Amino acid sequence: MFYVYCLGTYPCLQIRLQLYRSASYYVITIVFPSVVVVVLSWSSFFVPTDFPVAKLSVALVTALSSLGLDILCRAVLAPDLSGIPYVTVIDIWLVSCLLFVLFSLIIQLIVISCASSQQQVNRSKGNVNVKHVAHVIALLSD
Repeated sequence: MFYVYCLGTYPCLQIRLQLYRSASYYVITIVFPSVVVVVLSWSSFFVPTDFPVAKLSVALVTALSSLGLDILCRAVLAPDLSGIPYVTVIDIWLVSCLLFVLFSLIIQLIVISCASSQQQVNRSKGNVNVKHVAHVIALLSD
């Protein structure tokens, strides 16, 4: 059996805290530069295969920039994230951007190697045709 006694109303202190995070700092310092680096890495797909050095240099520069951005963001955010033992959203974002850039680099390497092997095949066929034409001309002139 419970007995409830109402002895009156008592005043209380009530506190409500509403905290807001400004996302514009992270968008300006992390998200926007990483998106720019990824888009620049994709721009190497528009360079013709006749310029393999340009394709490779764009892919390498963006890969190194993405890696540098990752290291810089970890250094800037290290005091804020030093006590967190788990993977954060910003870690996932930076790693995914780095993977996009590295996949772009790998694809560029594949395209460059296929284009160079195709050029070697075309050159060898061209040399055979030139030799064949020269031989036919020599036979016809005799």
